[in-house]
Amino acid sequence: MLASCVSGLIARRTAQAGANPLVTSSWQVTAACAVTALLLAVLPDGGRPLAAADAQAIGVTVYLGLVVTSAVFILSNYAYRHLPVARTALFSCLVGPIGTALSAMILGSAVSPTDIAAILLVMLAVALPYASGRRRL
Repeated sequence: MLASCVSGLIARRTAQAGANPLVTSSWQVTAACAVTALLLAVLPDGGRPLAAADAQAIGVTVYLGLVVTSAVFILSNYAYRHLPVARTALFSCLVGPIGTALSAMILGSAVSPTDIAAILLVMLAVALPYASGRRRL
């Protein structure tokens, strides 16, 4: 969590200095790949589970790793140029509610009234700073 916070602050300073979001994202994804490769090399199981995976599992892993991760970094780095880190960080709270809604729509997962109330509460909490109209305390 702390590493993510520090990364957001550094990305904000980089964006304010006029850095290209694509270049910043490329460095972030490259660093993440290097750390992951190092972990695969030193962990006891290494890459054995991945080596036993079928083509669909590998395709989904590549899609999540390259397309989704890159898109998140690019959009975040673009947002850091225009929004304060505190506001941009709020959007990470939407992963759970959006994941729950997509799971219900795509996979047919059951969603209880409590789940719906929690989703609405999180969405309201994320929207609240934008509705107030104030930029800073």
